[in-house]
Amino acid sequence: MIRVRKHGRPDQKGMTMFLKKVLTTAIIVVVLMSFVVAHAGDDVTPLVEKGRKAYADGDYQAALEYFQQVVQIIQAGLSQSFEGYFPEALSGWTADEIKSQSWTGTTGEGAHSMTNLTREYQRENGGVQCTISLTNWPQVVQGMRQSMTMYKQMGAMMNQDPDKEVSVDEKDGWTILKMVEIEDNSTKIMAVSDKLMLNIELNSKESKIAEEYLGKMDLKALSGL
Repeated sequence: MIRVRKHGRPDQKGMTMFLKKVLTTAIIVVVLMSFVVAHAGDDVTPLVEKGRKAYADGDYQAALEYFQQVVQIIQAGLSQSFEGYFPEALSGWTADEIKSQSWTGTTGEGAHSMTNLTREYQRENGGVQCTISLTNWPQVVQGMRQSMTMYKQMGAMMNQDPDKEVSVDEKDGWTILKMVEIEDNSTKIMAVSDKLMLNIELNSKESKIAEEYLGKMDLKALSGL
């Protein structure tokens, strides 16, 4: 907690302790993430050294800025490594550019980092669209893993609804849920591994299309990232 003087501003000691706590978490994140994207090392090494020196000198604001730059570089490299797993458009389809979003921050529960990528596909005839998204956001991944347990237990009951076709399978370290909504004319494939969640959404009940896009993704290699 930051101590506050009577005039309402944080005192120097309280602010220093706060920045030091944030930086300790940031340093841990940087060290761990450095192992994820090894090719970013040439770019991040000078910044890491500057950050460490600033931290040792007690210039916590400068150190925080250096380490934030390191995280941004590593996240960019991580995003690029994920992009290579997105499939090209099927025959008769076109694909948009991959959109990427990254976020890193700290909360009362510690440091958090996430990368989310999305790509839109359109069939040239018929107005059918497919959206593929991939995220490594821990809270989302954990929540989906818990939901998969429920889907496994309730799959048979859900299939009694004539408007739904539901199946849950395991493949290459992923749990994969396929749900076809007959009345809504849509297909969803949700797959989750230990660290990643993949979504494929199709505005058609032609589930074979969603399955074909899924089959073009190297799930085994993805689960090992």
